[in-house]
Amino acid sequence: MKIKFFRIISAAVLTGLFFISCELLCEHEYGKGVVTNASSYPAISTETCTKCDKEEERNTKVGDTGPAGGIIFYVGSFTLFNNASDTTGTSAHYLEAAPVDQGTLAWASSSYTSTDIQGTAAAIGTGRKNTAIILAVDDAAPAALACKNYTGGGKTDWFLPSYDEIKKIIDQRSSIGNLTGLLWSSTQYSNYYARADYVTSPADISNSKSNNGVIRAIRAF
Repeated sequence: MKIKFFRIISAAVLTGLFFISCELLCEHEYGKGVVTNASSYPAISTETCTKCDKEEERNTKVGDTGPAGGIIFYVGSFTLFNNASDTTGTSAHYLEAAPVDQGTLAWASSSYTSTDIQGTAAAIGTGRKNTAIILAVDDAAPAALACKNYTGGGKTDWFLPSYDEIKKIIDQRSSIGNLTGLLWSSTQYSNYYARADYVTSPADISNSKSNNGVIRAIRAF
């Protein structure tokens, strides 16, 4: 009985030593990080070695998978304006793009293609407020409504990005992947036009509100 017990203990020790040696000798190759703590700043991501399954925690960075299953495409301190009347905002540090498009849609519904929707802005942090402003005037606005109704990752705080936010999306298109076409922003240009940009050949574009464009929702935290 003692011999059998000794063999079991020996096997366990040797197995443990094998895994320790494997971990020490492994030339670690880590996959994409996944945000595992979004409530702290900096947020924490965990990445796993593809060879030995060793996990490492580090600060969240561009390209990581976000809390809602999207891709982190911007890291930096900014003020997030949360609704149509918000003038003070809250502090935020990360922008996450949905992993898929929400469709190819017009910016405005047919009755509002020439309506001046005042108060939208271009800066990072203004997309959520812009989305609320648009829907307060045109409650069926296809682009903004598609983002508001998106619930990817179980989250309900998605919005149509502002113009500066879509420029950051385009800057990080290789990290996000699956991006093509003309992306709508939530920033109005004039009564008849809103700001947009091409993914593969970025330019300063103003597109007719009645035209279709690609919708990619984002969220902030």
